[in-house]
This record gives sequence, C-alpha cells and structure tokens, in this order.
Amino acid sequence: MATAGSCHGASPFAEFQLGTCFWFSQCCQPGQSACTGQYRLPPAPEPPVVCGDEGLSLEPTILAGDAARTWRDYCVPDEVCVDSTKYNPWRYPGKAPVLSSCGMAGGWKTATQVLQPANVRPGMDGVDLPPLREPAQVWRRGSTAEVAFSIYVNHGGGYAYRLCPSNEPLTEACFSRGHLNFVGVTSWVQFGASRANRTAFPATRVRSEGRLWSKNPIPPCAGIDGGDYMSPCDSPMWPPPLPGPWPQLWGIGLGRCFPSNGTHPAGGGDKSCSEAEERAWAERFGFNIVDEVAVPVDIAAGSYTLSWRWDVEQTPQVWTNCADIQIV
Repeated sequence: MATAGSCHGASPFAEFQLGTCFWFSQCCQPGQSACTGQYRLPPAPEPPVVCGDEGLSLEPTILAGDAARTWRDYCVPDEVCVDSTKYNPWRYPGKAPVLSSCGMAGGWKTATQVLQPANVRPGMDGVDLPPLREPAQVWRRGSTAEVAFSIYVNHGGGYAYRLCPSNEPLTEACFSRGHLNFVGVTSWVQFGASRANRTAFPATRVRSEGRLWSKNPIPPCAGIDGGDYMSPCDSPMWPPPLPGPWPQLWGIGLGRCFPSNGTHPAGGGDKSCSEAEERAWAERFGFNIVDEVAVPVDIAAGSYTLSWRWDVEQTPQVWTNCADIQIV
C-alpha cells in the first residue's frame, strides 16, 4: 500500500517489480461474445464507441442521471448531449467479456498496444504469473476481510472482488460464482501504508443481476477526456467523496504525466509533466481505496485466487488483477 498510485509495486519478484500496471482487456463491451482488442477511446463529441462488427445486444442498466454514473455526457451548446459511454462495461456491470480474469499484459494477446507492463512479455496472461514466494493472505471463513486498490489512470466505472479455488481453471465463470459481497456502505481512503492516514466516506454500491459492485468514488477532471492528454485539469467532473479538507481527491492520476503514445514510465518515453507536476500527482494519488468484503461462511478451506475486476465507464476496457488467498 506504500506504493499506491504508481506502477512501482511491492512485488516479491524482482523481474516483475515494475510490472504492476497495464493488466487489462481491450475493447470489451456488454453483449459481445468476446473482446476485440482495438485501441479505441471515445474522442468527443463522437457517438458511443462500438467494438467489433457483431453489434451490441445489451442496453445499459446504469442510465443517464443515475448516481452510479462516473462520466458526463458530452454536451454542445444548442445541441443534444451525446452519451459516449453508453456501451462501455460499467454501464452494465459484469456483462462485458474479458480476455483474462487476472489481466492481459497490455490489453491484448499480442504487442498491439502502446501500454505494456515493464519487464513482462506483451500479451502474457496474468493467470500464468508464478505463485507468490511468500505466504498468501489468510482469510477466515465467515469473517470480514479488507481489500484495496489504487489508481494510476482514472477511467471512472466501478469494481468488484471475486474468489476462485486455485486448483480449478481460473475462468470468469469460476470467479463470477465466487463474487463477494461488500460489507456495509462505507469505504475508506488511505494514504500510504499507515492506517492512521485512513478516512471513511459513503460508498455507492450497485447491484447487477444479484451481485454487488462499488462505484469508483474518485471523479476525473471536468473535461470530456477526464484530464488525459494534458487537457485542463482545474476542477472535478463530479463532487469528490471527501470535500472540504480533501479538495484534491479527484483527477486523472500519475498516468497524466506520460504520453498516451509512449511507454510505461520505467521503460522510457518523453514525460508530459515537469518534475514538479509529476511529484504533485504522485502525492495526490498516493492513496488506496479500502473496502470490506464478507468471506462466505460455507466456503471450503484451501487455496484461492482473488480477482479484482474494474469495469470502466470512460473506455471499453476491463482491468483485472489477481492475488493469492488462503481460506482457513
């Protein structure tokens, strides 16, 4: 948690020390049979992005004006507003396909994307990462467990946590069966590794086909692209979860400081921010979003894989990461 908001994760594997970001599935939308991999972002004010040629069969369940929305429609004065995120994953949580429940390095099966985890083979399936060389986190069945994530580039949307037995194929079907419920309606923001820097705020939970998800509480910048591509970032798109003493709990994240057509910062590429701006964004996004989940009372003891799934609203992407858990 001390490395929150950056790509320099605390990995027990030196060769993966800089490979903690950019595990996702590209161009995945509700109603598709599979992700298509195109690198498509919604350049305003164009209509909603549609991946592939098979069309989309599912209309959104999170509608315009819903409190769970995380991205504004694009509105031109004297013209109609454009719902450019209408078919993106968060608008129907859990219904978009993924390439891997543990993430695909760079978002596709081959090196077609410009964003790759450093020191990791492009297109590597996160399922194939070796097991930890240190003891897994231990959860007791029937208890409450803490989970957390941090943001390098803020794409809106929402997230969920799921369990699959490690001795079974780590498929999306298995993880969906092990979808975990959030406990209560409170989340916490914690800067760094100290619980003393933790503050509670009201969470927005969303139920989709009987499963609980949680809205990403951090609003992007007010511009249509959320502050990416070095557009102005002087106000939030939505009110932040902790106004007043936390006026900076919004924005695009440290990823703003590296070009969209560049590489992972550890691998080179020209920076788009000054050193001072980079430090400011690193400090501003050096937080984790902490939640509590219920460990099922009837779950069998043993080794499990935990999958965090982030269904994005800004783009047609699903970001996933996995962790090793021991249930006792």
